Amino acid sequence: MNKQKNANWRLRRLFSFLLRVLRGFKRNQGLLLSSAVAYHTLLSIVPMSILALIVLSHFIEGKRLIHTLTTYLAMVIPGYAATLTEQVRVFLEHRKVIGIIGFLVMLFFSSIAFSMLENAMSVIFFNVSGFSAATFSSPQLFLMCISC
Repeated sequence: MNKQKNANWRLRRLFSFLLRVLRGFKRNQGLLLSSAVAYHTLLSIVPMSILALIVLSHFIEGKRLIHTLTTYLAMVIPGYAATLTEQVRVFLEHRKVIGIIGFLVMLFFSSIAFSMLENAMSVIFFNVSGFSAATFSSPQLFLMCISC
């Protein structure tokens, strides 16, 4: 009987915990925060991947890079591999202009993404002790570390 009572008590505590988590998630608009972070992260990843391809084109022959990219794109998204490969070819032809513009776009969107991430973290893990993580999550500091 004691085991049954202990199991019921643990089950009630588990459901109580889950209910508190779901209420807190709804109260803090967790779905909205997570979608905003995901959206701005995607806006940062696209220019970053283009810049990575431009950097790789300096070390790997263009035809080999395009062939490798086409192979992997055909595995991931078969219907759009040819279209995306053609766009990458255009990007690589204009790599000087796109490199400068891409860096500025990546800088802009990544700063927005990091500020959204900082806002989401401050809502999720509210600040009790007065310590602010804002000094450590500065987008400029992160981008300086990446560029080195």
